[in-house]
Amino acid sequence: MKMKNFKFSKLQYFKIKLHHPFRLIWECKIKNWDDFHLILFHITFLTIFSVFFIACGKSKNSSQGLPGVYLSQYDYPYDVALNSSAKKLYVSNNLSATVYEISTDSNGIIRTFKVPDRPSHVALSPDNSRLYVTHTDRKTKAPTERPAVGEEVILSEINLSGGNVSIRAFNQKDYCWPVDIAVSNSSIYISCYGDDSGSADSSFLYIFDSQSFSLKKKVSLKSAGFRTAYVLGVALNPASDSVYTAYSGTKVETQTVCTGECETYCDNFCKAKCAYDCSIIPEAERQQCITDCYDESSKSGTCWDDCSYEKGEEKESSTSYYYIYEYSGADGTKLKDFNITSRCSSPSNVAVDKSGEKLYVTCSGNGNIVVVNTTTKAIEYTTLPKTSDGYSAKPLDLVFDPTGNYLYITDPREEVNVKTGKLNTGRIHKFSISDKTVKSFDTGRYPAAVAVDSSKVYIANTVDNFIHILNP
Repeated sequence: MKMKNFKFSKLQYFKIKLHHPFRLIWECKIKNWDDFHLILFHITFLTIFSVFFIACGKSKNSSQGLPGVYLSQYDYPYDVALNSSAKKLYVSNNLSATVYEISTDSNGIIRTFKVPDRPSHVALSPDNSRLYVTHTDRKTKAPTERPAVGEEVILSEINLSGGNVSIRAFNQKDYCWPVDIAVSNSSIYISCYGDDSGSADSSFLYIFDSQSFSLKKKVSLKSAGFRTAYVLGVALNPASDSVYTAYSGTKVETQTVCTGECETYCDNFCKAKCAYDCSIIPEAERQQCITDCYDESSKSGTCWDDCSYEKGEEKESSTSYYYIYEYSGADGTKLKDFNITSRCSSPSNVAVDKSGEKLYVTCSGNGNIVVVNTTTKAIEYTTLPKTSDGYSAKPLDLVFDPTGNYLYITDPREEVNVKTGKLNTGRIHKFSISDKTVKSFDTGRYPAAVAVDSSKVYIANTVDNFIHILNP
């Protein structure tokens, strides 16, 4: 049958506005070709719109095409913990205040646990029966803000057999900002910063009884002579009861500047400052950065313009130091400190090998992986490869594979590339313990945490709300 040309009449346009075209199908009122074309028009329009909407939505996610589990846009996955024997992955979702239990067989969500606000780090008990969750805040927005009474939760426990959630509420005096967590058979260790007055200048290691939730010990990590102190990752030694924390501290000293020629002082000061500040810039642009900061030949640049000291003037200078501290897991007694300042800038997390003889530290400030011998204090380091556009690595989380032969290291990047204006993706590095070689893989935006079983790597990409499952 030959179909006649179709044009919309005013009545048909009116019908589009007031009557859903699929009602014609439901009520069996398709009487002519005009009705058929009206339905066909809507189907075509909705199909094109849906495809366009899905494509546009996915284009914003840099994890598109990678294998894994896509979460809700309101989740913001923060940390992961893996029970390899039960084939279950646990994910804390910082924005939705939930914890997911995900099957590593089907990649489907098995259970969702509702927990207090802002769940951050997670850790399983050694027998995998309980999951411990830290909380960065409830109503508060920053470490310097005191929570109201009843809002001081920083730790919750999920009984995985029954699904019950227990809460450990801090009082006003004890409240701090949790940074990391580690769990032994008898104790829970939480590194956190923020002192009794609400200042972020002090750091603590909290030791809880894992059965009663009672606070066994509150250990101050601030050392004499340091004005500020920031604790970071915490790790247990599998061969002893020692606990290790990464630590950043700042010492401030007063010195007299320009004891001779002020111009000479500014020369030396700006040379050092500009070379350091521009060291993170890709090599092709580094010299221009230094020139803009301080042009030695013309005595110009932003640093030289700001260097205006008078002879005899006093100036405060601050120096950052980076350590790994070792404490007794039983009572929090400090046992050793390892000064890693020469090889590590801004340590983030710590991992201990199976023998307990070596510590591995991610250094986000200079892109290094530092290895510390716990007996001799000898330090080795490996610099992770730069990105294709010349930017240094910023390693964050790290974990051993089950064999202990490889470390997997997350490498988040700034979300927006300052050169191209495009969204950056992060990387995951596979680090060989034996020969120090590194193999890198692209992942989604801001890979914050990683877990590894015998065959797969699970990476929490926070910004993309995505768990990347990598088979390296």
